[in-house]
Parts: sequence; C-alpha cells; structure tokens
Amino acid sequence: MLKKNLSEMTIRFIIVPKGPILIKSGVEGGADPTLPDMNFVRTTNPDSGEKSVYLPGSSLKGIFRSYAEKISKTIGLPIEDIVENPGAYEHLSKKKDTERYEQSDCIAKLFGSQVFASRIRFKDAFPVDEVTIEHRTNVSIDRKLNKVKAGPFQMEVVTSGNFRGEISIRNFELWQIGLLGLIFRDFNDGQIKIGYAKSRGLGDVVVNFTDIEIDISYSKLAYIKVPNSISKKNGNEYGKILGLDKLLPEEATAYDIKTGFDDLSLEVEIKDKDGWGINLSQEIRGVKVVELLKECVEKQWAKLLEGVTEIGK
Repeated sequence: MLKKNLSEMTIRFIIVPKGPILIKSGVEGGADPTLPDMNFVRTTNPDSGEKSVYLPGSSLKGIFRSYAEKISKTIGLPIEDIVENPGAYEHLSKKKDTERYEQSDCIAKLFGSQVFASRIRFKDAFPVDEVTIEHRTNVSIDRKLNKVKAGPFQMEVVTSGNFRGEISIRNFELWQIGLLGLIFRDFNDGQIKIGYAKSRGLGDVVVNFTDIEIDISYSKLAYIKVPNSISKKNGNEYGKILGLDKLLPEEATAYDIKTGFDDLSLEVEIKDKDGWGINLSQEIRGVKVVELLKECVEKQWAKLLEGVTEIGK
C-alpha cells in the first residue's frame, strides 16, 4: 500500500496574519547592517525570482503535527511522544510494511516516523502580493531587579500579507482529512499561533477558507472498481470522495486501515486529469470545501474515536 499511488489530495489555502508574526531566520543581523537583530526567514520566491519572506513548509508541518498530537492526547488516543522518546518507532524498523503501518499510531500514519516516510507534504508558503514589514524595538527585563537586563534589540515582523500554502496527502484515509479539518478550524478560532514570541502576542493568523481549493486525483483502475461510486447527472459523471478503505479493501485488515465508515454525501464531478484516461480528478471550491472537512470530522474522525471517547457515540 505504501508503495502504491492510489490517490492524492492537494489542499491550497491562504494564510493571512491577524497581527505581527515572525519566523526567525536563525542568522543574526550583525553580518548585514541592513537587517535587524532578529530577522524574518527569506529565500528566493520561485514566482518572482527575488528574495522574499516566506513561511517554511517545515515550520508549517511542525505546527500541524504538534497540534494533531495535542488533539489526539486530549481525547485519549494512544500516541508516541517523539520529543521525550526520539526512538519510539525504531522497534518497527525490521518488520514488514503491513506491520509497521498497522502498529503505528494515528500521528505516525499521517506525518511519518523513523520507519516510513510521511504521506503528507507541506510546500513553502510565499506571499502572493505585497507584505507589510515592521521593525520593533525590544528590551529584556531582569525579573529580580526589575530593570533592563539586555537590549535594546530589533525584531522584524510581518503585519499583513497573503501567503499561499499547499498541502498534499498521498493514499489518504478520510479520517486524516477530518483531523486536518479540525486543525484548520482551530487556526481560525485563534487557538493556534505560528512562529516566534507567541506568548508575547505574535503569531495570530487566519486561514482564508474562501481561497481553499482541493484537487483529488485517483488511479482510474482503483476508482472504477468501487461499487456505486460513480453516477451521471446532465451527461457528466459525478463521484464520491473515496478514502483508502474503499480503494484498497483487500488490504484493509493487514494494514489496519479503518473501515465501516459512512459514505460522504458530497459528490463531485469527475474529470480526466491528464487526457490519457489513466487518472481521474475532482476539484472542490468555496463552501463545498468546508462541507467536505466537516463531513470528514463527523463521519470519519468521530467514528475513529468510538470505544476511546464519548465523542464518537
């Protein structure tokens, strides 16, 4: 299953700062007198070819994984703590693919571990228009003497702009999409902050749902084998959103792929993705994106929790 390419979901979205944010570059500004002491990370924007501030995909993945772990721990799902126990998954390294996946927790199945690669990828989020950058002056206060301990030093923050992010998940289970939906929701509720100095008011962002797009591609051979997955409306073919439990039922038990979920009610037009008749695609925009994420929470993620917590009952 891990070596097959049965499906892939790509989620595109806009991250908008609600106040100052700072993703530190890790390089002190002393070497470049034009930069402040704590400067925003920069790299070449592939669209413009110029240096630009950006939100690294690695930083976004860390935020998503950390918050997914928090959700899982809160509701009682057993997961490994890779901070306290970095070698938590090493005992699975000599096992078969089926055993490695089956014996991994829900976080490792999505974000990866030492024994198999992540199924989710985060692209760097670059600004799609002009960003507002400010320099702020700070000092460090001695708690005992109640006076300046160090400083002043300057901090570079972004206060406005639109950063386009993209997440891709290969061979996804729909409960995993539900977990991502909860994280997107909590971003917009102000429960998740990004970057440096979060305890000092920095890091508030919102994910602009009106700009989220979801593209899904399937192996045509896998999709058409699923009974009642395709219907015709006005001469066009419409299909259900299918997770790995429907695309790979013969291997569900071996890999511990969760089954028995209710089908999603959302049906989306099916198109030939590449014109070769090999891959099928579906595109979801606007309010239907929220419908999909909510259904994956209510019908898939909540079902996963049955027997662990009252949420799924």
